[in-house]
Amino acid sequence: MRYLLIGIYTILMISAFFVSSFGYIGDIVDSLRAQWLMLGVFTCILGLLYSRLLFLSLFAISCCLLVFHLRVVVQEQSEKNYHNQLTIKQINLRYYNQSVINELAKLNEQTWDLLILQEFNDNNTALFDKLKPEYYKFGSDEHIGFPMGLGIISRYPLISKKVVYTQMQKVGYLEVDILVGNSIITVFAVHPPSPRSKKDWLNRNELLLVVYEAVKKLEGHWLISGDFNIVPWSKHFPFTNMPLCSHSLVNNRSWQYLNWLPSIVAGLPIDNCVVSEHQNITNVSVELFKGSDHKLLSFQLRF
Repeated sequence: MRYLLIGIYTILMISAFFVSSFGYIGDIVDSLRAQWLMLGVFTCILGLLYSRLLFLSLFAISCCLLVFHLRVVVQEQSEKNYHNQLTIKQINLRYYNQSVINELAKLNEQTWDLLILQEFNDNNTALFDKLKPEYYKFGSDEHIGFPMGLGIISRYPLISKKVVYTQMQKVGYLEVDILVGNSIITVFAVHPPSPRSKKDWLNRNELLLVVYEAVKKLEGHWLISGDFNIVPWSKHFPFTNMPLCSHSLVNNRSWQYLNWLPSIVAGLPIDNCVVSEHQNITNVSVELFKGSDHKLLSFQLRF
């Protein structure tokens, strides 16, 4: 039994850290790193019955790896003098959310400066128009509906706006320039395909690279926000060394595949934000959004 548990533990650690280079399947397996580490801790607990010293050592190593992975100590943010602050919310509504009317009504009563919506159903255009009617909006088009299901609502003027496609009219992003005081911030709303197939996985990776190349060319303030459909430790996530929402919250699991389990066990941090240098992300939180398999991500951005 001791050797069986050692074998299981070895397979779990390989799954957690050494499969990401093996294409589509390897990336999907690697996205479950926290789950493999948790199973490794459980395996070590069982192993204590058969080899106390060995599995106690592996238990300590596994716990350290798990704590580091879950970012129990979040990234420090430097304190500077900032002139502008935005309260931002984003949510993947789920196209056929039966509770969307009530949930959007709640959002309408809250105070925020920027709302980024994903999977907005074209049949709910009237709801989009009723949200903060005095705000500036981009997304709904009478000919094509909401491109990629994306919509943006801003307290501040949208001085330019465009839709960029990478695959016909199926994959792409929204890009807007927002005038906040005397500053302009470029906002990218994204929702790459969920990697349910290798084709979708390739399209997701391509879109993220296109957005990455786009922000590299910008000199001012910018923000990328949405459902990235990728975990931030994936080798295909090009924004790893940039300021992220997922670096500022310990348990930021915004989507989970088994709702009856705690999100830290069955969730993945695929809803995220990326910002340019010299900006500060604070007050990151996630909260339930009825009818969606995602949680509402809220944060404040100072620049």
